[in-house]
Amino acid sequence: MELTEWGRVLKPLGIRGQLKLEIWIDDPNTLKNLKTVYVGENRKPCCVEQVQSQNNGFASLKLHEITDRTQAESLRGNPVFIDRNDIRLNKDTNLISDLIGCRILGINSKSCYGTIVSVEHYPANDVYTVQTENGTRLVPALKIIFPESCIESKILYCNEEQLLSHSLEDTGEKT
Repeated sequence: MELTEWGRVLKPLGIRGQLKLEIWIDDPNTLKNLKTVYVGENRKPCCVEQVQSQNNGFASLKLHEITDRTQAESLRGNPVFIDRNDIRLNKDTNLISDLIGCRILGINSKSCYGTIVSVEHYPANDVYTVQTENGTRLVPALKIIFPESCIESKILYCNEEQLLSHSLEDTGEKT
């Protein structure tokens, strides 16, 4: 079994123990056949009754063991793990936990442009926060910028010209 952090419980939904999750996978439909998740730092196994994508970066989850709002509330803030062997990822789908720590290398020059430290969800596309030697930059997660990857080696290859023209300096301000 290879557990990876899949998301975090945000809050209860309704009175029957359903949970709202922030999820760290870019295609929530991958999780439709999920049977078991592991909740909390102790990774307690729980049977999945239903999982549904809500919108970009969120899902609702109903666990057999959680039957009311009080039980659901007790899980607020807890991490949720999945066994990687229980899911099938499409060719261009990655777990966000796999992207964190990836080095960005130029596809031609092999120069290192930084390391992905977080991934934010936006309606148009995800955005990588990249730690560079000179601070952090925000880069849209687009195929035109990142045409190739080797996730097993923690590397994303970038089109240098596209990377430099589409990235922004992170000022730390939220809009």
